[in-house]
Amino acid sequence: FEAKEGGVVMSGTETSHVNKHGEARKEKLKKEGFEVLDKEEKQNVLKRTSYWLSDWTPDAGKKRVEVPPKRASSPFSGRELRLKDLKSVTLKRDSDSTEKNAVGTDVVFVCAVSNKRLTTQPCVAITKTGSVMLKSSFDEFAKKDMVCPVTGSKFKDKDVVELKKCATGYASSGKVEAEVYRPTMV
Repeated sequence: FEAKEGGVVMSGTETSHVNKHGEARKEKLKKEGFEVLDKEEKQNVLKRTSYWLSDWTPDAGKKRVEVPPKRASSPFSGRELRLKDLKSVTLKRDSDSTEKNAVGTDVVFVCAVSNKRLTTQPCVAITKTGSVMLKSSFDEFAKKDMVCPVTGSKFKDKDVVELKKCATGYASSGKVEAEVYRPTMV
């Protein structure tokens, strides 16, 4: 049992009242087998058990909020993005598709070379020509000669950008590894 300042201590059928100044009474209760806590011990118990109270919440401390940058940074280099760093690309639309996307419009993009639908497979953009194609089509048709199969113009290695597929924090996308649970009897 716990004796509280100004509280009631119960032992079976008898009830004793403990006040703030009753040191002799506290000693008597300790001898009878009651646990009597001082003010600091009670605060520690309260901190441990009543974390939702505003007096006992942990303090994050004062942190200086830094001013956000004026320009967004490049995910590749970390430097500020400039308008001349951005490249436009041409995505080929599939004219035969009748599927609707989340907005409700008929938009399905396909590879400029093979006309296969672009979904989550690796894609490549040639920044000099703006062509977007599957990586497999790029490796097969354009990488050897360094000539764009769509426009016929030459390009360099620095003009090739591998496009990253997007993923959400809500669902896994791309490489998924399954873990097999095999229970064993011991």
